[in-house]
Amino acid sequence: MLILHTSDLHLGKKLNGYDLIEEQRIKLEQIVNYIQEKLIRVVILAGDIFDTSLATDDAIKLFNNFLKELASISNLDIFVIAGNHDSRTRLGNKRVYDSLNDHVHFATSIEDIEKIRIDDVNFFPIPFLKLDEINFYYNEKYNTLTEAYDRVIKELNLDITEKNICIAHQAVNPILGNYVASDSEVKQIGGEDIIPASVFKDFNYVALGHIHMPQAIARNIYYSGSIYKYHHNESSQSRSFLVIDTSDFKIEKINYKLLHDVVVKRDYYEKLLEESSSDYCYFKLLDKKQILNAADGLKTKYENFLGLMYESEMNDDEENDLSIDVDDKSYLDLFKEFYYKIKNKNMTSIEEEIIKKMFEEENK
Repeated sequence: MLILHTSDLHLGKKLNGYDLIEEQRIKLEQIVNYIQEKLIRVVILAGDIFDTSLATDDAIKLFNNFLKELASISNLDIFVIAGNHDSRTRLGNKRVYDSLNDHVHFATSIEDIEKIRIDDVNFFPIPFLKLDEINFYYNEKYNTLTEAYDRVIKELNLDITEKNICIAHQAVNPILGNYVASDSEVKQIGGEDIIPASVFKDFNYVALGHIHMPQAIARNIYYSGSIYKYHHNESSQSRSFLVIDTSDFKIEKINYKLLHDVVVKRDYYEKLLEESSSDYCYFKLLDKKQILNAADGLKTKYENFLGLMYESEMNDDEENDLSIDVDDKSYLDLFKEFYYKIKNKNMTSIEEEIIKKMFEEENK
């Protein structure tokens, strides 16, 4: 059996205001074509289907059409789980999709976790879970997400003599070292509980979503990565989906096609003006002095201009990048993001409550 594993579509995502819907459409078309060409038996969409809980009309239409094409392919099973960006109610509402059938399996809440057997393989789809949700469902008081997640896995009653695949959307620490994440992801995941890879030790393969960089967490645990580069800090990373052969669980990486790349260009201002590009470009200027209207000048040569900074203004250890993606975020979320960039740490719950009350008073 051949399985295609991808995740973190983030449909509807904008990059510094640029609409990425065509980039995303190309990736989904590539997936459909590959499935048809290689006779894929199962496709896994491991969470963060949409970029926000209030998905745009274009994003919903794109996903609807994608699912419709997948559902029309003979002998193909599709797994869709909810990620932390998804609205569980919206994602799991099958009435909004066209032409679904019994081969499309949604898991958007803890109640949806079940064993689904396809040919000789057992699949266990687990949506993004928080500690409080697991405690409430099992009427327990686990202190850590690791303890709670152990309970979730225990309830699956795995038969380790059979082939078992888990689908999940969580932050998972590798057996050795740490996962590779961009600055934007570290900022987001910093406040989350991270579970160890050992939680999934009894599975033949674990298809993860959540981290945008494709990588192996253990011999049997993989992040497929996002379908596109959603931040300039991800420019040096590759983007691909994974294909798993369950006869021996060997894995093949297939690179996504790009309409435009996301790149960081480092050079002197005048040298940069000698070139041009339609890629999404972020600039690191080597000039010692700031140049008047540098951004306007670069935009004449680089139509998809993301931003710029001067290397002379960078700290020795990190970039002083204070740019913030404001799309679909509350004032509180924006302030928390700004706080992290300035302090390099997350707000405490007490600080967050104080700021929340300030915004509430301001809006009265």
